[in-house]
This record gives sequence, structure tokens and C-alpha cells, in this order.
Amino acid sequence: MKKLLAVGVIVLFLGLAIAPSINANVSKASIESEMVEITTEVCGINGVTPNTVLLSKEDAEEVEALFDSIRERLNATETREDTEQIFKEAVVELDKYGLLGGLSVRQAQRMAIYPNFVSKQINLLERMIYTHRELIDENENHLCLVAGRTTDTWFENLGTLLCYRLMDNNINNIIISRISFIGYLLFSLFSYFNPFAISYRINYGKCRYEHEMSPIEYYASGWVYTIGIKGIKTWQDNMQGTLPIEGTSLGGFGTLWYDVLYPGAVGFTGVKITLDNEDFYIGSALWVKIGNEPPY
Repeated sequence: MKKLLAVGVIVLFLGLAIAPSINANVSKASIESEMVEITTEVCGINGVTPNTVLLSKEDAEEVEALFDSIRERLNATETREDTEQIFKEAVVELDKYGLLGGLSVRQAQRMAIYPNFVSKQINLLERMIYTHRELIDENENHLCLVAGRTTDTWFENLGTLLCYRLMDNNINNIIISRISFIGYLLFSLFSYFNPFAISYRINYGKCRYEHEMSPIEYYASGWVYTIGIKGIKTWQDNMQGTLPIEGTSLGGFGTLWYDVLYPGAVGFTGVKITLDNEDFYIGSALWVKIGNEPPY
């Protein structure tokens, strides 16, 4: 009985010693669980790495309310000038929550409003497009400002696309294929850290191909607003990119499945914010084409 009593006392003291650390860990985990992670990526400017911040649930809800407010204001606009003003004010609000990272308000505003091309190139493109306006589909827009909040959306820069295309076209050449694959991985990494001032491609939705199974279509969900050559064009709910461009294949290395992305916008420069598996973005694009049917 004495031995049992001694063991009991030792266990009691050990429990008292461990309890504070357990309580501290639970408290710390509770605090972290109340924070929301938001990541901002800049598409189309030199040397600005993705910025991740932790906000309280209240602040995160305010950011989401800001997204909704921007959409409501855009739906009430009629001119490009009004849209530009909304973009400028949105950037100021995002900066209040530290979402711009190392990017200044002025830099972010210029990126969101002005395409990544010089004025002479823009004027030439405008003349070419206006000359052939009748050929433009009703579900597309050109030289436009873009804002959106969507799920199942993928952003790619030019470097990753070139390496993918080289790899895909030389699949039977082991040396070129391996070099291209390594290049694809490197450019994907560089794209993540965004060291090059080059425009991006936005993909909406995808199709999954799996061995001995019917293809499965995935749609992006949310809303997209544009104002450009075709005036104001908007999309909402389920959508897929319908640009006449072959999409990037993802996954499937050593497996029996792969995904093909659906390109919906090219020449995008701007700011992208990821929150709860949704992407919110404002910027400009050369060509946007979105629909509710798969392009191929």
C-alpha cells in the first residue's frame, strides 16, 4: 500500500507539472484556429513574391464583404472611368488589411488599370479589333478591365506554358521531354515567386480524363466582370473558359488520369487574392472568353 501511495503521489505531481503545458498548447491552437489565412499574388510585375497574412475571422469577413461591395458597385457602372475608380478605391481598402505585401498602393493601382503593353501597341490592337467588331462573339471581350471571384481557377505565366508545350510536342524524345519537364517545374516555381514582369493566363474549370471512365467536367463558380471593346460583359454561376486555345494538362505523371484546363483569359496583369479556396482578382486582360459549355 505504501508503494502504491508513493506511485500515486508521483503521478499526481507529474500531472500537475504537465497540465500547464497542455493548457497552453490548447489555448495556442484555439487562437490559431480563429485566424484566417489570405494569400495575395501579383501577376505581371518584377520581384514581388506572394504575400500571406493571418487575419481574425472578423477582419476576414470584412474582406469578403469588400469583395461583395466591389461586385455591387461594378454592376451599377456604365463607363470604364467609373470602373477604374472602383479598382483604385478597392486597392486602397485591400492595403488597409496588409494584403498588398511589398507592393505600394500606386503600383497596385497602375497594374490593375493599365495593360502590360505600351500605348502604341494598345492603339494598334484597338484599331484592328474595331475594324472586325462583327467577328467578336457575344461571350467575349477584348482589351478590358477584369474583376472576378471564382472557384476552380488556375493562373499560369508564359514561361510555364512554353515549357509545357515543348514537353508535350516532344513526348517521345526522352532528353527534350525531361529537359522541358524540369524547365516546366522551374518556371512554375518562378511563377509562384513571380520574378518576371509577364502577363498571365486564367483558366476556368477543367476536364478530368481517367482510364476506362467517361470524362468528368468541372466548372468554375462565381462571377466575372469585364469592360472593354464590347462594352460590359459579365458571367456568373457555373462557367468554363472557352478561348480557342489548347489547355494545359495537369497531373497524370505515372498515374491513369490527367486534367485539362480551360483557358478563359489571356494577357492578364493585376492582383489575385486567395481566400477559402476562392480567387478574387482585379486587373486588365487582352482577351476574355467564357461560356457554360466546354470548348472542345
